[in-house]
Amino acid sequence: MKLRFAFVLWLALLFGHAAVAEESATKGDNYNKAERQKQNEQTQELISQSKNGKEVSEQTLESSPILNVEPTASAAIGTVIVSSQELPGIALDSAGISDRGITLGSNMWQNTPHGLAIRLVSGLPTDIESPSIRNLAIRLLLTAAEQPRKDSSMELGDQLLIDQRLVKLWNMGQWQQYGNLVATMPGNVVAGNLAKNYALLQLILGQTKGGCERVDKFSRQDNPDRFWQKAQIYCAMVSGKQDVAKLMHDLWQEKYENDDPILHKLLVAAESNARDVKVKAKDLSTLHWLIVNDADLIVNTDGVDTIDVAAQMLLLSNDNILWQKKSALAEKLALHGVIDTNKLTGIYSQLESNGKAGKALLRKEDSKISDAQRRGSNWLYIHAIADPVQRATAINDSYEDLDAIQERRLLALAHADWLKSLIPSTDYIWFAPTAGRLLILLGEPKLARAWFEIATSDESTAAKAWPYIRVLHLSDGQSKILQEKWIARTILSAPRKLEEYLGMLALHLNALGESDNIWTRDTLPKGFSADMLKLTTHKAATPGASILLQQAAQANSRAESVAYVIYMLGQNNLADIAAQNVAESVESLNHLGLQEEARNLVLESLVASGL
Repeated sequence: MKLRFAFVLWLALLFGHAAVAEESATKGDNYNKAERQKQNEQTQELISQSKNGKEVSEQTLESSPILNVEPTASAAIGTVIVSSQELPGIALDSAGISDRGITLGSNMWQNTPHGLAIRLVSGLPTDIESPSIRNLAIRLLLTAAEQPRKDSSMELGDQLLIDQRLVKLWNMGQWQQYGNLVATMPGNVVAGNLAKNYALLQLILGQTKGGCERVDKFSRQDNPDRFWQKAQIYCAMVSGKQDVAKLMHDLWQEKYENDDPILHKLLVAAESNARDVKVKAKDLSTLHWLIVNDADLIVNTDGVDTIDVAAQMLLLSNDNILWQKKSALAEKLALHGVIDTNKLTGIYSQLESNGKAGKALLRKEDSKISDAQRRGSNWLYIHAIADPVQRATAINDSYEDLDAIQERRLLALAHADWLKSLIPSTDYIWFAPTAGRLLILLGEPKLARAWFEIATSDESTAAKAWPYIRVLHLSDGQSKILQEKWIARTILSAPRKLEEYLGMLALHLNALGESDNIWTRDTLPKGFSADMLKLTTHKAATPGASILLQQAAQANSRAESVAYVIYMLGQNNLADIAAQNVAESVESLNHLGLQEEARNLVLESLVASGL
């Protein structure tokens, strides 16, 4: 998985291999008695493995005071930290973050057995592509809540839910949130691999004082392992003790042949200029990571500090990274929302225009030009067009030439400011459907709807607009204002390429109880393909999770319901997931009072359908 591979590379480059938990996927099913027994046996095997150091979450936690380290604030999830002692059920499993508007509520595990909660969390996927589903997973793992009720028939020995929560956050690359959760735990449990991960986390985030204090403490214990020894070298170097660091490094090389190349670079930088040790150490490690690991770039939704530093370095490192490399990395950062559109176009502007038309470049007529260079040249070409009608025409042509959804997103990002500033008008009616779809990709549903409504005033563009208008009204909770004739007109006027979109639309309407008497096999027009019928009637790919989701939602077990939604939608790209799964998830989230999450999922599924 991308996140795990990226983390392992980080670990190798910085300090050697600290133990990281291996995943044990648990599939959603009916949890009948036989299955429970089978899973219990598997879990006991994992516990046995963990005693040999193979699992972070199952380490025997020794008594060790936690350092008073101020967690880095998170913009995406929240920053309100509470102690587990503030909750009615005082238990380690209750530790977490509390914020009524962000987390899932202190009673989110009501009616869920403790053993089932552990199984659900331990099986959550960690390489979740969907931002909406990833955000739900992080909130599930972070929320401070009363511990699930005990159930002797489902207990899993001495396992703790907090262990699984920490493992998942770490393996998702959510190091900042991992640190926030550790900071809420009682002060006598941070030891073993948990201590290593926490120390590594602090050093990665630039919290060298707290991280090096932890390194010093554990390095003084008997028989310190290689992780603590290597971390000692790094801490000596960043604290300005170059002689000590050099001596320790020489001793290390004599003992171990496989030296870390990045550590060697850091020490060279420390020797060359002692005054700039910290700056050079951070820059070198970040730069090396970007160049080596750009194929599987970790970008956390909460904006880890090192990513922000990387984004700034991309704009400044003209001599260190070739333009092709820099532009490709900038595009990845922009797609994940880490850098804004101005920084992306700033990278594009560093490319000298070769005079070729942008449209020709997008058609890949010149195989010698990289994809990033082709997109950059296309931006330069369009950006130089002063006339708004001609610019809209060029953007429209570029959109039609692009098939991949990520390339269309990059097109939207590159021209975001101009698209948002363009006032919807019938003067651009031919451009209206494209403008609406690009604005959806930019997360601007209200502006998008204005353009789609413009498009409905002309028959040549109306067919492209009706499905999006209907779904956008659904996302705003205003679907009642639309009449059945709108839907009928959509069906009758839809070209063949919109059949899949209409199938998705039918399921969303069905899920929200809007069209029980409209969307049936008997009333669907004959022009709809067999594939679309299969899509609209297809049951969940994971029927066990689907059934359990409905049951959990009816029982108002919020955490359990959210977990099943993550199981159903988080293991693949939304474009590859049965639409029925999305519809059931939207319905359940609405039932649980998570209307905003349901709206986000509707919009994201629309984007995933290909626009």
